[in-house]
Amino acid sequence: MSGYTKILKDGVGYLWSEPFVRYVVIGSMLVASSIMVWGNLILFPMYFLYLITDVAVASFRTLLFIPGIVSQERSGVWSRRFEPKKWIPRFRLIQTCGLVFFWVFSIIMFLFPPTTNGGPMLSVVLPIANVELMQIPVANLLPVVLIFFTFTLTGFFGGFAEILTQRELLDAIPNRIRNSMYSLSPTIATIFALPQIALFGWLIPTIGFPLTLMLCGLISLCGVSLVRKGLSQQKPVLEEDAWNKGQSQADVIVEEFEEDLIREVVEE
Repeated sequence: MSGYTKILKDGVGYLWSEPFVRYVVIGSMLVASSIMVWGNLILFPMYFLYLITDVAVASFRTLLFIPGIVSQERSGVWSRRFEPKKWIPRFRLIQTCGLVFFWVFSIIMFLFPPTTNGGPMLSVVLPIANVELMQIPVANLLPVVLIFFTFTLTGFFGGFAEILTQRELLDAIPNRIRNSMYSLSPTIATIFALPQIALFGWLIPTIGFPLTLMLCGLISLCGVSLVRKGLSQQKPVLEEDAWNKGQSQADVIVEEFEEDLIREVVEE
């Protein structure tokens, strides 16, 4: 256990000692925290406001997975064309749960509020099997279409941003502490997300979804600003001797762990 604790401490220490890594990781996790707020607090209430029924929500989410698969696959190929330092902040702005994403959704909900009246219904039927996929109010058709295309387009940019960010961090984080950094990142995002979920959960009934979405976008913008500042810092250079030193330290940690394990077995 002492070996793992040392690796974790080294990861935290490295995060705070290198401005490039510190700002890029913390900024990226601040952006990621807005994704947690979106998924845990806003997404499904918004779905049900426009789609009304469980079947319609499930069918709509299934349809979203199709372009989502394509966007994830194409992101890995097309991201090679972009220079990371220039394009990571731009893609973070327009990715899913970025500033543009939240503000577009805010505008959609402001201009096309979900209908609460009965009104005519539109049925979407699977042609071959003649199975009804969903039934939604006609008044909600345009905002649902806009929501679909917003998800699809921003999904590409989120894939670009994530791949380019990992490309930059791969060269800046020593191999011996990389796992601890990857474990630390979602922890930071969760710490950022918890107070936001509490705050926005209280604000939604008070100011409504459109203004809440705009505030989420501003928080994401703060994360993008940190990422941009980090990318402007000097990138750490991992010298060959530093890698060798890291490897020797890792060997020592493994040996210490093995000794502790043998000692515990003998004592038992």
